[in-house]
Amino acid sequence: MSIVVRKASQSDKTTLYSLFMEVIKAGEAFMHDEFTTYKEWELFWFGKGVATYVAVEEGVLVGSYILKPNNPGVGKHVANGGYMVESNQKGKGIGVLLGEHSLGEAKQLGYTAIQFNAVVAVNLPAVKLWKKLGFKIAGTNPKAFRHKTKGLVDTYSMYREL
Repeated sequence: MSIVVRKASQSDKTTLYSLFMEVIKAGEAFMHDEFTTYKEWELFWFGKGVATYVAVEEGVLVGSYILKPNNPGVGKHVANGGYMVESNQKGKGIGVLLGEHSLGEAKQLGYTAIQFNAVVAVNLPAVKLWKKLGFKIAGTNPKAFRHKTKGLVDTYSMYREL
């Protein structure tokens, strides 16, 4: 696998928005919905304080992640992240690559931990990935996510110190 992870550029935005909307329409991750506008997405994925990265294979964007403070002020030392992989690229280890890359980048950016506020509990590949990378389930939020096919399902708060 010759995938390179790099900082996202302005020229990646159109492709990233399409990927984001593909993930949203599947209805299995992210709290956004299909009515998320480009401007709303842009603030989320490229807003102030957001570090955005892409995974590229032979010139084709295959995934992305963001890091940002989970909270402002005295809580900004803990990062929050969002990750997505092209649906036709799943199972190739891109999620692992993005996850590992983000751990190093978060540390370089001065974060002391990463917290995910809402990992969808029935998204077993994501839960397995984060556990593999050392994250622990810190709490369960009952029926906090409206899954497209499974209805109301739990989410996990997951946490890992760096």
